[in-house]
Amino acid sequence: MHISKLTEAAWIQDMRTARDRRSQTLNLFRQYVRAVDSIMMLRAFRRPDLPQGIPSRYQLIEIPTEIFRSLFDAPTQAFGADGPTIDCSYGGFDVAARVSLDRSDAKITVKAIQIAACTEHVIWEIDKQ
Repeated sequence: MHISKLTEAAWIQDMRTARDRRSQTLNLFRQYVRAVDSIMMLRAFRRPDLPQGIPSRYQLIEIPTEIFRSLFDAPTQAFGADGPTIDCSYGGFDVAARVSLDRSDAKITVKAIQIAACTEHVIWEIDKQ
């Protein structure tokens, strides 16, 4: 599971050093976790035999913003790449999610979110005949 655009981050394109990228990223996430308790995601699944059909299964997932807390422990060298990806540990997972700073699109992407590190509130299926 992933979030292709958690937030815009035009500043990424101007950050030339790992130290600056780390500082700006941590500042952004500090503000984010103060403002947001969790991220709710509604996922829809289509039947394999009807790829263009109406979704037949839905899942409501809560992604805790606590999943980002380990970013604050990431060393400066983790931000060394031009568009770094930093692993976030949480809930017993070494990699519960991966935060990517996407310079080309000036955004923050969250990849490889472990569903088991989240709260699954409900799954429902629609039986269309």
